[in-house]
Parts: sequence; C-alpha cells; structure tokens
Amino acid sequence: MVIAHSNRLNPNGREEFEVFPNHSFYWTDNKMQMNLFPPGNRYYGNVVKQPVTAQVALQEIILPEQRGGLQGLTILKNENVPELPAALGAGQQQAGVASGATGAKLRIRYISGGVPIEEEIYAVVETMTFPTQGMFGVSNNTLWYLDYIFSFKATAGNLEKNTKIFQT
Repeated sequence: MVIAHSNRLNPNGREEFEVFPNHSFYWTDNKMQMNLFPPGNRYYGNVVKQPVTAQVALQEIILPEQRGGLQGLTILKNENVPELPAALGAGQQQAGVASGATGAKLRIRYISGGVPIEEEIYAVVETMTFPTQGMFGVSNNTLWYLDYIFSFKATAGNLEKNTKIFQT
C-alpha cells in the first residue's frame, strides 16, 4: 500500500526529493492490555508494535511500504545517523517521560522506467515511555513515531553530485 506523500522533482532529469507520511505506534508492558490489543491492532489510532530503531524501521516498514515490488531492488547500505534527530529537533526530553530518538539512512538501487536509480531514504524514530498506574500496579506505555521520513534520488552514479542541492 502506498500512502500519499509529497515530492519535488527536476522536470529535466531524474533527481527527486520526496517526503513520506509519519507513522504512530503504541506499546505497553501491561499484559492484560496486550491481550485486548495484540500487535498489529490499533490502540487509540496507533498501531500496536514493539519499538524498533530507525535502521530497522526503514528496512522493515518504509522500504516494503514505499518501494516494495521495484525491479532489481538492492539495499546498498543501512546506516545509523546519530546526528539526524538532533539536527531535526527530535527526541527532546520531557519531565516524567523517558524520551529518545534514533536516526538512520537506507541507500538502495533499483530500476525505474528502464533507468538504474539510486536513492537514500532517511528517517527518525522517536520514543516516549511513561508509567501509568492501573488496577494491578504500574505499567510502562510507549508512544513511538517513525517520522521525518524523506528521500533523495537520482540516476545511479549521480546521487553524490546532487547532495548539496538536496540538503538545501
């Protein structure tokens, strides 16, 4: 399933900057609640899923969702980018909440319209874990978001020379 997103492309070439929609998730260590809302279900609009790093999210969530089925799809690199969350203002600390963020980029190659394309997809995973008092004690709930998802693409061999333009 491809979800609506925004993109800007070069009308005279294959260079493109693309922005993807955010994803929101929920997780808890409350066994009773997990029995009522097992993984894959929605809890207040959030998909119930155990938190993962940005590297895992790019490969297991974004890649199949946005680039699944592309001809000749190859993962060239899957790298942690620890400076990305801070550069985007993600993962800021809040009182009473354990917050954090990871950033990553995934570099792929595939064929589009008979042309080899290289693309770097970036994303941040932000987590916020907070305790909640319930009938049977305290449980920890985690809201986590896969956000700041964007990509740069160009014909194979031309991605680096366009990096400064894309970063602008």
